[in-house]
Amino acid sequence: MLNRIATIIGTILIISLSLMALPINVAVGASPEVKPIPRQYILEGDELELVIEASDSDGDQIELGMVTRPAGAVFFDNGDGTGTLRWTTDFSGPNSSEGSPYNLTFWAGDGENTTVAQTEVIVINKNRKPQIVHPEEVSAFSGEELIFNVTGYDPDLDSVSWEMISAPEGLMFSDGNPGSFSWSTAYSDSGDYNVRVCLVDQYGASDTADIALSVLSTEVFGLSIDTISVYPGEYAKVNINLDNLESISGFNLVVNYDASVLTFSSIKETGTRTETFEYFTYQLNYRSQTGDILIVGVADIENGTDGGNIEPGSGPLAEMNFYVSNNLEYAGISVPVYFVFRDPVEQNDNSLADEFGVKIIPDQIVFENGYIKIKSASDNSLGDINLNGVAMEIGDAIYFTNYFIYPNLYPLNPVQWLNSDINQDGHGGTVADLVFMLNIIVNAGAGSSKLSPGGGVVSIGIDNDGDSFRLFYDSPVEMGGLALTLQGDNKLDNETVIRSSFEMSGITVKSAIDGSLIRLLIYAKDGQSMPSGLHKFIEIMNCSDLQIEDIQLSSADGFMIKSLYDDNPGMVLPGGFMLYQNYPNPFNPSTAISFD
Repeated sequence: MLNRIATIIGTILIISLSLMALPINVAVGASPEVKPIPRQYILEGDELELVIEASDSDGDQIELGMVTRPAGAVFFDNGDGTGTLRWTTDFSGPNSSEGSPYNLTFWAGDGENTTVAQTEVIVINKNRKPQIVHPEEVSAFSGEELIFNVTGYDPDLDSVSWEMISAPEGLMFSDGNPGSFSWSTAYSDSGDYNVRVCLVDQYGASDTADIALSVLSTEVFGLSIDTISVYPGEYAKVNINLDNLESISGFNLVVNYDASVLTFSSIKETGTRTETFEYFTYQLNYRSQTGDILIVGVADIENGTDGGNIEPGSGPLAEMNFYVSNNLEYAGISVPVYFVFRDPVEQNDNSLADEFGVKIIPDQIVFENGYIKIKSASDNSLGDINLNGVAMEIGDAIYFTNYFIYPNLYPLNPVQWLNSDINQDGHGGTVADLVFMLNIIVNAGAGSSKLSPGGGVVSIGIDNDGDSFRLFYDSPVEMGGLALTLQGDNKLDNETVIRSSFEMSGITVKSAIDGSLIRLLIYAKDGQSMPSGLHKFIEIMNCSDLQIEDIQLSSADGFMIKSLYDDNPGMVLPGGFMLYQNYPNPFNPSTAISFD
């Protein structure tokens, strides 16, 4: 119907025009022209930017657009007869090489006529290499299992496979994703290693990973000596210990101790890991080296069944015992007890033997030396003689004075001995310490107000007339105390009378008879002092056969004074004279003093 109408209208127009007197030209508009668009090539993952150009010979305004385009493509009409297509391809999926080629259809219109242009885009596959996720470093102790994993993936989702490039001997790899590495290390495997593994996709692209392996050294054998703390004058028990991860059948140890501070007492294997050894011995001053001790142990010397190897474990091989000097000058120091190596060629010193008798040299053993730490008194404990927690009180002074007279009933244990060095001269339990303490107690902690000039020697003289025994001192300084022990040939009896002229002057004199011993303590407890010069300080009646076994002298401010004495009265030259009661006649008005 419509065709017919159109035909009719056209016919009418033709007839009408033919009837006109003047010819009429009817202009028909030209279609826009689109510049040819070549085929486009692009890699996966890249962006395509394509410019379309169109023109119109009539000069009409041109509009540009697209009929077909890939998903995600964007087209802009620039309004000047050009248009721009932008499209970023994917590495996989419908917008990657998998969907190539892609058809593009553009159109250009001037409002009356439309021109269509086509081209295609070829997306070229761009293969990305696979990736390995791996640890940078893996470590384990030798003798332990070393385990780690690596994971691989391909960004293009291509199939991948593992290739081992290099690895230490014994390292096992289980292919898969993740890939698993395992290594049962031996003690001898300690060191640093490198593992290189490669992941390859189906197109040959690959990634390589390097993993550093560190097999840490394990202390298969370790020898150590205890570190302990003791008081001066105590016995120290020091163990030599073995930590072993493999069995041993013997050892050859050499240790050293400081003989100036420590006195060797014993070495024993009872209660140690060598208790069942068939052979255990030691030698002091080994190779004539003072303080060196050789200790040798063998589990089985005759291939018998009595002895037994030391199985893996920890514990002492031998127990050493030392007496620690009570010299308080050593308080606060650490005395080493240590392994010594004096045969670098044979390397027998401090060696072990494995279960087959093969020597394990010192380089294969970890050593740790020990110390005996000698305790020192703190400021709070110094002077706490009775150990009640309160220092420098009257109870301490009473215990201390009794110690000099009755040492068996009031002994000083190592802690008390340490606390007794009150004047801090390095000598504990002296009469000078007692005087120093009394000065502090009497003067409310201020100490003595009398300072000795220092130096000097006190001469001790003996006068023995066969019936009595008298002692004199000649001192250049005032004295604060005196402790004396006299030794008799026979047991003393109750008829022995001890007198001192100092008792009349308020100075304390204490004495006790213990079998054939006489112990005397003279001290000033109320701030007094024993005068300087020549004085008779003790007289013992009904006993004359005595000798000085020990004597201690203290200055008034509580420091030791040296003494010089001899049991021959002719050997002591007096520095002065003393006048006693007229003798033998008390009514004699005068006494003559002269040199013979």
